[in-house]
Amino acid sequence: MLEGRPDEAARLAQQATTADPSHVQAWGLAGASLASLGRTEEAKRAFESGVRANPRDPSAYANMGLVALGAGKTSEAARWFAESLVADPSYGPAREGLAIALDALGENGRAFPIWRRTLRHPV
Repeated sequence: MLEGRPDEAARLAQQATTADPSHVQAWGLAGASLASLGRTEEAKRAFESGVRANPRDPSAYANMGLVALGAGKTSEAARWFAESLVADPSYGPAREGLAIALDALGENGRAFPIWRRTLRHPV
């Protein structure tokens, strides 16, 4: 993230999203940068904008899952990761996130096959 300067990365990513609101990766960078600065609500809004910009991009949903997981909203995180897998069933970060969320919810029976697939086909 711009060599350890998340504030600068957030600023540049926000400029990019202003220039092109459909740029999902820019929304993702903005969200990740803002999250690393502890600006969780702003990060969440950036990731939501990424979902709206391209509902078929699995990374946008997975980013929302990471924000929810970080906020202790494990059920919500599991839903976001599952939605990411609807967009792309092979998206590794979503598989791993879903397995983590399901484990945290005590749903080990559902998490185990996801972990097994994730370990066979790492991110």
